[in-house]
Amino acid sequence: MVSLVCVVLHPLNTINLWLEGDPEASGKDVLYLMTLFFAIGCWLVFNRYQKAVNSAVPFTWNGPDVSYHSS
Repeated sequence: MVSLVCVVLHPLNTINLWLEGDPEASGKDVLYLMTLFFAIGCWLVFNRYQKAVNSAVPFTWNGPDVSYHSS
């Protein structure tokens, strides 16, 4: 139970991908990666939203019918 609480409260210290045997290891490398991917994800979502909102909407417009008025 204590380890579960530790994982919930300090997930980056428990996810140690590069420095597994090092007692001085921290989750800073993982924090940088997570921050980078989070920023890229935010940027992609923002760009997708802007493209959806600001894109031109294609439509067709039929011109007026030809007038056959003779004078």
